[in-house]
Amino acid sequence: MLFTKPLRWVIGSVEFTAEGGFPERFLSLMGNSGISTQSMSPTPLGLRASVRPGLYHKLRPIARKSGMRMRICGRRGLPFLIYRYHRRTGLLAGMLLLSVMLIVMHFFVWQVNIAGYDTLEEERVIDCLADLGVKRGAFIPSIDPIAVERGLLLNLPELSWAGVNILGSTIDVHLKERIIPPVLVDKKGAANVVSGGTGIVREMEVYEGQPLVELGEAVWDGRLLVAGIFDANQRMVVSYARAKIIAEIEDTLTVEVPYEQRVERATGETTDQYFLQFSQRELLLNPWTRLPESAWISRSVLWEPPAAAWLAWLPKVVKQTCEGKEPAVVRYTPDEAKEQALVLLEGREKVEFAEFGYIERTLSGEAGRDGYLLTASYRRLQDVAVTQEILINQ
Repeated sequence: MLFTKPLRWVIGSVEFTAEGGFPERFLSLMGNSGISTQSMSPTPLGLRASVRPGLYHKLRPIARKSGMRMRICGRRGLPFLIYRYHRRTGLLAGMLLLSVMLIVMHFFVWQVNIAGYDTLEEERVIDCLADLGVKRGAFIPSIDPIAVERGLLLNLPELSWAGVNILGSTIDVHLKERIIPPVLVDKKGAANVVSGGTGIVREMEVYEGQPLVELGEAVWDGRLLVAGIFDANQRMVVSYARAKIIAEIEDTLTVEVPYEQRVERATGETTDQYFLQFSQRELLLNPWTRLPESAWISRSVLWEPPAAAWLAWLPKVVKQTCEGKEPAVVRYTPDEAKEQALVLLEGREKVEFAEFGYIERTLSGEAGRDGYLLTASYRRLQDVAVTQEILINQ
């Protein structure tokens, strides 16, 4: 029953009515001739039924013998649809081509879903899958899920398990990261924790050893903070001291910006290139264009396919603008150099003070003969604990 209606539509059917005469004789002669009908039902004047297109003309002689009049009520199915549009060969060819494309597209990957990673970079996983042949546009029969799983585990040591499932034109990749045990400190021997800076202790976390300083106490460079060899209950203990000592320290940063700098500026010459961008490749549409020898490059997407899985194989249209540049000498005023120095200083702060930031900052600048010198003084927090091994004679 599931395939009966689609099959009838492909074969086609002619629906008719037969009225008057002797319906019983009509049905008897039709059965003797081996003609089968579908959806037969009685009407006030006769009966209504449907047959295959090739059998309808055989019913005419039977109807005349039975004294019945036949009339066609409707024609349904693929043969009549083709006949209706038989003059429009382009439409039929397009439908055929679309059907072939839909069938062929099921043999290619249109979407890759990745789940189960936290610390791994997504780009690494995508690149690894691409090297193993799992990417958009890949030929599905050429993908071996077991080989892909083994390749992921070999190329990404952070993984403990990987699963690859092919669902139609979608590939689901499930990952599980390895639980990396903490790094164990080699405790062979002994070590002290000394200060690597000068300041006031604000936070302390002693993991092993005997602390020799307290919160609010001043420390200086080289001072012993946590002892690795100490007495406990009239017994000498030898340990590998470990601690985290956060101290408030004073620090400075200096940035100097010269007034005269060599930079690159635009020449005003621009050239546009257009690409068809597929999943892994690009096709240049105007290779005859001449590009500047030195240029800035910017890209923009002019058109991209709709977010439908069956249209994912279509390429994007990308415009690339190349703007020429040339070396030049630029001279800044002291105010402009000051602004530039402040930007450079804030960039260094983000890198060097990334963990704790700073508590207070004082700026001072000096406009010299050749450039502007910006000096920043800070009160900030820093981990001053430095492990210093103790050499013990064996």
